[in-house]
Amino acid sequence: MVEKRIIGLYACLLLLVFASTAGALIEVHQGNEPIRETGLPSGAKAVADLPSRLGYQVGPPFGGGEYHFSYQCADTDAFTRALVLFSRIRVPRFTPRWLVSLTGQQNTLPDAPLRLLVIHDQANKDNDKRVDWTFTVWCPENYYSLFHGPKDSLSADHPNFRQPVPPPRIDLYLADDCPIQWDAVQVPANLRIIDMRPMSGADGKKGGHVSGAIYDMATHQVIAQAELRIVKTSRSGPTETIAQGRTNEQGGFELTGIAQGHYRVHVHAEGYVARDWGRFDNRSGHARLDTDILLCRPVSLTGQIVDQDGSPAPGLKVSARDLIGLDGRGYDCVDEPEAVTDAKGKFVIKAVPEGHAHLRCRAPSLHQENSIFELYRASRRPWPQDQEIKLVVTGTGTIQGKVLDSAGKPPTRQFIVELEPKGGSVPGSWGSSGQIKQDGSFEIKGIPPGEYTLVAQPNPMREGEATAPKALVITAGKTLELTLRTDHAHRPKR
Repeated sequence: MVEKRIIGLYACLLLLVFASTAGALIEVHQGNEPIRETGLPSGAKAVADLPSRLGYQVGPPFGGGEYHFSYQCADTDAFTRALVLFSRIRVPRFTPRWLVSLTGQQNTLPDAPLRLLVIHDQANKDNDKRVDWTFTVWCPENYYSLFHGPKDSLSADHPNFRQPVPPPRIDLYLADDCPIQWDAVQVPANLRIIDMRPMSGADGKKGGHVSGAIYDMATHQVIAQAELRIVKTSRSGPTETIAQGRTNEQGGFELTGIAQGHYRVHVHAEGYVARDWGRFDNRSGHARLDTDILLCRPVSLTGQIVDQDGSPAPGLKVSARDLIGLDGRGYDCVDEPEAVTDAKGKFVIKAVPEGHAHLRCRAPSLHQENSIFELYRASRRPWPQDQEIKLVVTGTGTIQGKVLDSAGKPPTRQFIVELEPKGGSVPGSWGSSGQIKQDGSFEIKGIPPGEYTLVAQPNPMREGEATAPKALVITAGKTLELTLRTDHAHRPKR
């Protein structure tokens, strides 16, 4: 048997930036019943359906397509047989690399790995069950939709943005209770092995290690005396610096002895926008990260925010989000560039990395009418065709409701509510997903005016347990009160 669970997102308002049959949810399956045909590469299903599978997840939100399977292995021979099946997965050589000579001749460089085997020495768990290895593979169609849409740049800060489909990979967890003896494993020749265990010798257990160099993105000149910080972030408190150091005259840096934990890598340099380079996962206590980092010069974005009548909207916060550097890749800032509009609705956002940015204006009772997909050029060299930025905001409505059974009592199971526009979610549309309270109540604020559909469903859910879709019309400045009945479950027609 397979138990299917649907994980709801936080009870907050969300922009549905990707169309998906799974909406804003992640699927979680338990058991080893064969998966349905899902558009995975040739040979992937044979690995996915191995009887040693404990379960799998399908995500990420707003698109899905990444399948992550967990397995518990009987012995070394069983894992070796799984590797043979894994080695038979067929994927295209998606990253041909070319070296072009001064005369224009193209020479092919070695292909990127097609199948990865990554070795760890820490334990892994799934619902308190030991996990010996995992298998991760993408459905290419979903991947391209998420990270390669011609007009989509909201995922620009993700490492997969505009990158080829990641290769199928197996992660092996050689904890003390793992029955697999690595030295006895027969690894097929066409697998690329990445060993994340500590290096042999006395230095293997001396903490995490981060090294690399820092460059100017526009010139590729090295940046000396840039500061690298390994930080621990927290929503409830200030950022804590665990380790730090500066680059040498060649732009190089090296930090060693980093304590076990999960961190972010922050880079600061005079005359540049401080960059949050990404995660450093040092859960093993001896992880290694070797990377080069590019920094952008700061520029400013100016504009005005008005209401639907064209009147200035003072006192509103506007921020530059989903930033893209000159290299066309995402650029996460340590501090989000933002500003507040003056009495005339004007704003100046400083310290924006040179490249492109999306702008977001948020207030509890206002909605930004401009498309969240619109990109604004951030450049030190203004172009004649650049127009003054103008953002338009409109009022919003609220839904207050309850989910009750036929006796007027709240559900004893966990329920979520989902609000989506009439006709379904499309790129750029607005929607919401969240959990109800123990008394069955829920509230959704900041809803743009328009027609919507609202449903409630238990979590986990079986087919036919969702309430009948309820059509709604939202009006600015109005609160709509309603009740959803669980005894009016919607069962799809056969």
